[in-house]
Amino acid sequence: MLGLIKKRFINTGLAKNYFDVFLVIVAILIGSYLNWEILNIAVFSLFVFYILKPFPSIIFVRLGFLSLIIGIPLLITDKAEDFMLLFYYFLALTVISKIYEFVLLDEKQKEKK
Repeated sequence: MLGLIKKRFINTGLAKNYFDVFLVIVAILIGSYLNWEILNIAVFSLFVFYILKPFPSIIFVRLGFLSLIIGIPLLITDKAEDFMLLFYYFLALTVISKIYEFVLLDEKQKEKK
């Protein structure tokens, strides 16, 4: 029975996907335990998800500019600060993801030589 579970669950990579989801849930729980705002919890969990499953950094650029475009008309209200903070978060995540992509690209080029 244990061999069947190992063959179907662990060897297929399904366990790794569940572990990744578990880590993102833990990140959300840590943020709520520390009494962070929803925006900070969402950005932190997105960053943890990016570490586990990298995706193109252009997504962070698009989300950052979207928050900037939404935040500029809201300068007359109190909500503009939240959108500008979100823009800063996405800007920082873009820089981190670009550094990661350059390091990964450099490693791939060294392997080819």
